Amino acid sequence: MKTINTTMAAIIAKAAAEAGIRSDEKYNVHLISYENGLAEMILETEWNIVTCYADTETGEILGLMAEAKSIEELLACSIRPVRAASLRKAA
Repeated sequence: MKTINTTMAAIIAKAAAEAGIRSDEKYNVHLISYENGLAEMILETEWNIVTCYADTETGEILGLMAEAKSIEELLACSIRPVRAASLRKAA
């Protein structure tokens, strides 16, 4: 079996594609563990959290687990102060 050395950037891109994250979509990567040729990472989009397991020697994605963010998380990130609009109608 031939070992293929792959960069983490390529593994992250492959995991994102397999998780259904669009190429134009922004996401954050959190590396949880990286040892013995295996990596565990979290890909976090605006709406979802995807946990990914990968073989860093071959670049193979071993498993993905996706879950939607809770309503509390979504509200905490989206609440911004808004200036109150005038109730008078434009003349």
